[in-house]
Amino acid sequence: RGRGGFPMAQEHLKEVMTDCEETKKKIKARKNEVDTIIRQAFAKLQQLLHQREEALLAKSSEDAMAKEVRLSIQLEGIQHLLESMSHCHSLASIATSEYSDVELLSIAHTLHNRSINLQQQFSEISLDLCESPNISVEVNTDTLATMITEFGCVTDTSPSNSTAVIPHNRLAIGAEMKVKMVSRDIRGQELDHGGEVVICRLTPVGKRSIECQVTDNNDGTYFVSVTPQQSGQHKLSITIHGQDIQGSPFDLSVVDYTKLKNPVQIITGINSPCYNAFSDNG
Repeated sequence: RGRGGFPMAQEHLKEVMTDCEETKKKIKARKNEVDTIIRQAFAKLQQLLHQREEALLAKSSEDAMAKEVRLSIQLEGIQHLLESMSHCHSLASIATSEYSDVELLSIAHTLHNRSINLQQQFSEISLDLCESPNISVEVNTDTLATMITEFGCVTDTSPSNSTAVIPHNRLAIGAEMKVKMVSRDIRGQELDHGGEVVICRLTPVGKRSIECQVTDNNDGTYFVSVTPQQSGQHKLSITIHGQDIQGSPFDLSVVDYTKLKNPVQIITGINSPCYNAFSDNG
């Protein structure tokens, strides 16, 4: 009997090893695809940065040329003023040594008018250089981030095979319900490690959803804490990496027992009272 079962065990082991090799090949191929997409995205990003750098250099060159032209105009204006002032100084020196008092008064009046004219010309010359606005460099990586997000995550977890145990589909407002989720691989086998992105949302019909607390037990299982805050029909969705697990979303009915028509009978005189509530339909 033992010898007959050994070949069967060998065959089963071979099948398992073959499945493992195929899974490894798929994961390796998936990783290679991810690496290729990321490399292409970063190559595109590098190209865009290079183009931006060239544009900035060209802009800097244009700004430098504009400043050079502006400075040249300013220097020409100042040089003209200096020449005019030098001419007036020479005229004043000659007049004081060669002309009479009456002629000096006339020359002085001319020099006064000329000085006023020179002051006006000097005030019109701007001494400010043509400054360029501040240059800000922004790198838009939204496309790269979107590509990586849409591509998904390399993982051996199968959301469609992962399961959750819902203790009951009817609970009271404010009552906490613990839901155990078991992650599984593509063959439906339970996993023994955590680390997956598990998100749980409780959504009342026609209203906004609330996110529930998820605890990673690091053994392939997760505990979801569900505490409804309003009565009515709800949808409980549990996702792994954005994909619904088996059976998700689940239907839940939340009841406000404080609004039942028939009174609730309370048995007092014990340490832990037990509450029994019945609706109109039993």
